[in-house]
Amino acid sequence: MALQIDTPQAPFSGYSVTLGGTTFNFVQRWNDRAASWYLDISDASGTVIRKGAKLLPKVPLILRNKSLMPNGNLYIVKQITGYTGNITRDNLGLGSTFTLTYITTTEEGVI
Repeated sequence: MALQIDTPQAPFSGYSVTLGGTTFNFVQRWNDRAASWYLDISDASGTVIRKGAKLLPKVPLILRNKSLMPNGNLYIVKQITGYTGNITRDNLGLGSTFTLTYITTTEEGVI
């Protein structure tokens, strides 16, 4: 089942998320110059899984090191049908236009 992740609205934040029983550390930051969000992902021991991933809709965040993630991937999912704008500083998070969402392998074909 898809899991929407509660992402902080702060321009720089670190937080932990448990996916498939495994805890991951996320560092999320807004880059004003690029007008984009970026995400670093590591496991609980500090092993980097992805560094500097630009958050883009429908693009899987884990391209390499898939074996370090549970049975799925992370995506930015648009929640408002018909919205044609980009991800901004203020429209990412629960209840917003875009959400960071963990989608299982069996669900990946539907996004």
